[in-house]
Amino acid sequence: MSTPVTSPSPRTLRNVVVTALATTTSIAGDVDATWKGLLAGESGIGTLSGFVDEFDLPVRIGGTLKVDPDEALSRVEIRRMSFVERLALTLSRTVWSNAGSPEVDQDRLGVVIGTGLGGGDASSTRRQAP
Repeated sequence: MSTPVTSPSPRTLRNVVVTALATTTSIAGDVDATWKGLLAGESGIGTLSGFVDEFDLPVRIGGTLKVDPDEALSRVEIRRMSFVERLALTLSRTVWSNAGSPEVDQDRLGVVIGTGLGGGDASSTRRQAP
């Protein structure tokens, strides 16, 4: 049985300010170009190659990111992090720059990250290790 969702009382609502966004998608490598592509009806889905052939995967269509997050990272960062961690770090640096790199009270800072699958490559590697 599900619990009904209730709205917060007006007394608990707080103001939220979104100061910047960052994204990389299969349509474009930034928010503005992705939005324009979506409005124009562009699809980021196409024929896949590379890893699909390497692992002999049955699916041949999908979307890949237009920007490689590793281009903005050091070799040490690339070696020590999973792909999703590297992507999150690259995008967090971009969004911080887009926000003007402000000085903030750490107790009043919030970050939201959305991902469809986070760290799957690291999880499978750790699971396979002896």
